[in-house]
Amino acid sequence: MTARTAEVAVFAGLRGPARTFSYLVPDELDLLPGHLVRVGLGQRAVAGVVISLDGVPARELRPVDSLVHPLPLLRAHQLALAAWIAERYRCGLADAVRAMLPPALESRARGSKLGAARGERSEPVFTIAPAGRAALDGGTRFGARQLITIATDRAQRSRESAEFTALARQQAGRGEFAEAWRSLDRAEERSRTEATAAARLDVGFRWLEEGRPGSDQPFSRITDTVMPALDRALLDPRHPRRADILAHLGWATFLKGRETGTGDPAPLYKQALAIDPHNVYANVMLGHWLVWQG
Repeated sequence: MTARTAEVAVFAGLRGPARTFSYLVPDELDLLPGHLVRVGLGQRAVAGVVISLDGVPARELRPVDSLVHPLPLLRAHQLALAAWIAERYRCGLADAVRAMLPPALESRARGSKLGAARGERSEPVFTIAPAGRAALDGGTRFGARQLITIATDRAQRSRESAEFTALARQQAGRGEFAEAWRSLDRAEERSRTEATAAARLDVGFRWLEEGRPGSDQPFSRITDTVMPALDRALLDPRHPRRADILAHLGWATFLKGRETGTGDPAPLYKQALAIDPHNVYANVMLGHWLVWQG
């Protein structure tokens, strides 16, 4: 097996530039950036985090002693953030990396080896309390550890939001519209983005077009859920899908009117056509309404 080297930010209380130390990776260790390891530094054994893996060593190096935890504790975006903090605040790279680790775990790295992990880590390591969010909104200045906490929290929320958004699209593709709607609620709880807004419209449109409320259930069960989201999107007077939204609001009005005997969707269809005369939804739905009226 070709020899490899690991660049490790060691937790040895060193002061100075944002540097790492090079170590040889033993063949039996399957190292990745972000792994917490134990290495030799002078006469001491210290903990550190693998920053990167390089090629064949150019000189004789000390090997990495052991792997402290079987899973990488930091991801690529966290390592990149640590490098930025070290450069921006002129602190040691090890200090920036160390601030991202759970304190209890980092302190235990100096002792006996940790037990095996049970599956992939998915829980957020840091969270921001309401008071912290209020301070952030108020323009309070933060230190390096607080900046790490904020950035990590935001990255975690963005990642979870994207995962729930993708899940919602999969569920809608299977016709599980109510489940998809709840997944989008979870996505927006974590981070409301352009992707979640686009998915909300796509799922809402399909639910109105294809959804069935179930036996002995009114269509208002669907329309009353979807229409507030469409109304919210209309608050943007320059929304690129404004005609589509108006057409589907008209369709929702028609579905509700089948039960109540009230409501005229035609004005909404005509508003959509005034914006886009070739809008497929508005043309088809208005044609359907005229036929329905006889």
